[in-house]
Amino acid sequence: MRGCRPVSYAICWVEGYGSYRTFDGQTFHYPGACSLTLVRVRGQSQLPHFQVTVEKIPIGLRDFARHLKIEAEGTHISVKMGEGAKTKVNGQTVGIPFSVSSGHIRIYHSSVKGVVIETTFGVLVRADWPHVIRITAPGNYNGILGGLCGNLNGDPDDDFFSPSGIPLHNSQQFGDSWRDGSTLCGTSSLGTWTLPEH
Repeated sequence: MRGCRPVSYAICWVEGYGSYRTFDGQTFHYPGACSLTLVRVRGQSQLPHFQVTVEKIPIGLRDFARHLKIEAEGTHISVKMGEGAKTKVNGQTVGIPFSVSSGHIRIYHSSVKGVVIETTFGVLVRADWPHVIRITAPGNYNGILGGLCGNLNGDPDDDFFSPSGIPLHNSQQFGDSWRDGSTLCGTSSLGTWTLPEH
C-alpha cells in the first residue's frame, strides 16, 4: 500500500570521542579520526540509497570538530558542526530550515546547536553539538546496511564486518575498515570543507 510507513525503527549513535552504539545495540569504542562511514546501503536494493559519513578532525589534545556528510537520492548535504556551524546542500550554503526542491529531504534545527536531516523514506540524522550524532533507520533496511552503525539485522554479534563482508574480531579493526583512506588524517583545515566527488 502506497504511503505506508515501516512499523519498526532502530537508532545508531556516536558520542564523545569515539563511543558507538550500532542499530542492533552493540556498543564499542573507536577513537580514530579521519573520515568514517557511519552507515550506507550495501549492494543492490529497491530501497532508496543513502550514506552518512563523519569527518573527525583533532583540535588541540582532546577536542574534535566534525563535518557530517549525508548523501541521499542524489542530494549531498554537508553540516559543519560546532561554533560557526554551516550547512551546504549540493555545494551551496543554505539557511535552516531548508527543504530540498524534490521534497524528499528536510533540514531543520532541533535546538540552538542541533540540526536534523529528515528523509521521506524514514531515515533521520540528528547532530547535536557537542559531539552527538543519532541516525534513525526504518526496519525495512534490515540486513542491507553497512558501516560503523552495523547491519540492522537484529543480531548485535554480527555487526563487525568490513566493507567487503569480512568478519572482524575487534573494534579497532572494524573502525579502521570503515575509514576513508582518501582523507589524510590531521591535515584538513577547518576553514575549508568539501563534499566528496561521486
